[in-house]
Amino acid sequence: MSYCSTQKNITISNAGGDDLIGVNNDDTFNNILAFDDGNGGTGPDSNDSITPATLDGIGATITLQANNDITITDAINLSTVSAGLTMQAGRSILINADISTNDGAVNILANQRTANGVVDAERLPGAAEITMADGTAISAGSADVTIIISDGQGLANNTSGDVTIENISTTGDVRIQNSGTTAGSDILRDTNATTASLITSNTVALEISNSSNATGTIGTSANNINLDTANLELITQGGSAFINEANALEIGGAALGGLNGINTNGGDLSITTGGALTDSESIIADNVAITSAGAILDVVTNNIGLIAASITGAGNSFSLDEADGFTVGSFDGVNGIVTDSVISPYLTLLEILLSVQISLLLVRRYRLVVE
Repeated sequence: MSYCSTQKNITISNAGGDDLIGVNNDDTFNNILAFDDGNGGTGPDSNDSITPATLDGIGATITLQANNDITITDAINLSTVSAGLTMQAGRSILINADISTNDGAVNILANQRTANGVVDAERLPGAAEITMADGTAISAGSADVTIIISDGQGLANNTSGDVTIENISTTGDVRIQNSGTTAGSDILRDTNATTASLITSNTVALEISNSSNATGTIGTSANNINLDTANLELITQGGSAFINEANALEIGGAALGGLNGINTNGGDLSITTGGALTDSESIIADNVAITSAGAILDVVTNNIGLIAASITGAGNSFSLDEADGFTVGSFDGVNGIVTDSVISPYLTLLEILLSVQISLLLVRRYRLVVE
């Protein structure tokens, strides 16, 4: 059973004194509120402060719905097995303390639509954001974690901002989506130096999904999105993506989001991996930089404008199948194609213009293998 609390603003704080009992739409449960209800007695414009202990004491999955903002001031720990947490806000969700569950799914949903039940008059102006403060963590055991900024359809104020992540840990799957309509609405990691931001999960899907946001990026060149996962899929609408994976990584096979490989829709891509990089689904991007302990990219529908690769580790090789022809060049600090003993400063397939210093070059139909 899912229990629901809804009002204008919700704060989760040890100093809280409210519960999840509604006044306008009360029912037989002592901890259910309708979307237009609130503890303050004035319905959707009330402000509630609830303790983490109150939430844990429910012993079941909880839904917190606020027409404006939800702020986590003190840590939430849901100890009941499989008890999950869904937070829905008309504007922003600010995570200033840890969230943990005992194998319960965590769903963090901002800039929700009026169709989701948001009361338009109570959603204040300002960009919708989902922000994890420095050092905070979301831990979901074996359950999935979903973080989404929606498009705010139906709201008079639906400006969107960034998703900023810190530490997310689960043996399940992670999906992070920014579907905001405002240009430059990104998916970023916390850049403070106190702790390193990291997503640890089975698979990861990252999405800049609204076509109105052609400049939204996933990470930046200076602050990549850090992963420890097996499979990655991502999409942007023209913005670039910057990924750093601790181990080996397969492009394709993410469990959530319904994406297909990587598609930046004309944007650039930079991927660094501690192990080998492979693909089971296509990579579609303009400029691509790869730093990895071997890269075998053999999906024939890959479509890359320019490739630069630095292959580490003795005996590791680089292999690329590509559908349309590509240039070997420089991007994001990677120059040409480099292995321990191989440098390819410049190569344009299609024109078959070669200026290379390599031990072995094998060209098939738009296929480059360097060993």
